[in-house]
Amino acid sequence: MALVQTVRGTVPSNSLGFTLTHEHFALDFSPFYTEPPQPLTSFLEQPRITLENLGYIRQYPYSSRFNLAFEDEDTRLAVEKDLAAFKRFGGGTIVENTSHGLNRNLGLMHDLSTATGVKVIAGTGHYVAGTQTASTQAMTVEQLTDMYSKEIISGVDVNPNLNIKCGFIGEVGSGWPLHDFEKKAIKATGEIQEVIGCGVSFHPGRSEEAPFEIIRLYLEAGGKASKCVMSHLDRTILCDEKLLEFAALGTFTQFDLFGTECSYYQLNPAVDMPNDAQRIAKILKLGDFSLEIDGFVDKLVDFEKKAIKATGEIQEVIGCGVSFHPGRSEEAPFEIIRLYLEAGGKASKCVMSHLDRTILCDEKLLEFAALGTFTQFDLFGTECSYYQLNPAVDMPNDAQRIAKILKLVAEGREGQILMSHDVHTKHRLAPFGGHGYSHILNNILPRLNVRGLTLEQIDRITIENPSLWLQGKF
Repeated sequence: MALVQTVRGTVPSNSLGFTLTHEHFALDFSPFYTEPPQPLTSFLEQPRITLENLGYIRQYPYSSRFNLAFEDEDTRLAVEKDLAAFKRFGGGTIVENTSHGLNRNLGLMHDLSTATGVKVIAGTGHYVAGTQTASTQAMTVEQLTDMYSKEIISGVDVNPNLNIKCGFIGEVGSGWPLHDFEKKAIKATGEIQEVIGCGVSFHPGRSEEAPFEIIRLYLEAGGKASKCVMSHLDRTILCDEKLLEFAALGTFTQFDLFGTECSYYQLNPAVDMPNDAQRIAKILKLGDFSLEIDGFVDKLVDFEKKAIKATGEIQEVIGCGVSFHPGRSEEAPFEIIRLYLEAGGKASKCVMSHLDRTILCDEKLLEFAALGTFTQFDLFGTECSYYQLNPAVDMPNDAQRIAKILKLVAEGREGQILMSHDVHTKHRLAPFGGHGYSHILNNILPRLNVRGLTLEQIDRITIENPSLWLQGKF
């Protein structure tokens, strides 16, 4: 019978049930604290997470010391509640990936497993070099292999009455380029895996080359590809072709950042964090699936056609700005504009709203922009990829909205772009834990600048364009 080693002893492998392969119950992530943007300091330095600052913490999770304190009593109580819910919803096992350098707490893992009934598997190994002491970094490959093997075979004496054996090696962390200590840890992992046959899990640096280099060293040391998990591939290998190339090496390709739907990746701002829809797309790509979904189309009813025509007639006379809410079909904006123009409305005074959820194809977006209306992206801050009002369509995240704006600017359409949030529920307001009305100001405009837009271009989009649209014969 195949066995798995949990913190409460060995169990049959077929008893694990639904398993999460990369989680943490307690760790010290304080070395990764990042200074917050100056205007947000007062929110992010608060000693608690409140509805007022939650929206800011979601954007800048590594700028709140309280948020990074993931080993205090508040965390323990919250983790226990979450694990109980996980068990209640059908969860079976969690692989706890906290390794040396992150202040691993084996006793807590045992207590939480006992309290909730969730099977927990602990790991040995070392996290990135920057979290290690000088004496640890000086360890040889032989010393590391001895340490890892003992923690798996003999276990760790947590207290006089409790010995816990680790069930895998991980997460073995590295940055990019690889530090000498990290290379030793990877080699030691490969050597132990060859002998014991255990599973291993790697944390790669933030470069598409990092997973390839880790696997090269691991395989050279004797490690088996089929027992290796490469973590965090959703933020590391962004190109589908490169992902398939890596998958061909035979490791497990792990997407372990589900639920992280803020496209701003604070630990590597040059890269957009994918949302869950994009993670699903990559998984389907690896599985060679073909998916065809029929979404619904909001067809114009007679009353709506009359309202559009009346809008066009009034606009022609008064010269005021107008704004349309299109149905959830790429054809809807085109049909609305056709009726509006036929009634005499002026394209340059018209805003087509919600294009971030309506026209998803760049070519179609440029085709629509050529009609001369303002193209409005007004769902900034909506970073949940599940679009409840039209489940057949993935809601883009802010990174994708930014990409579309840059595309329009590159095509000379910056004079037709507008931006907003469309806040219409409590949960998006700052006092209720949302991003609030300042999200574009604080979080998006700096990114547009980093991505190449000049301050003049940003002012045109956010100041001049709205002014032109709102002018009329009043």
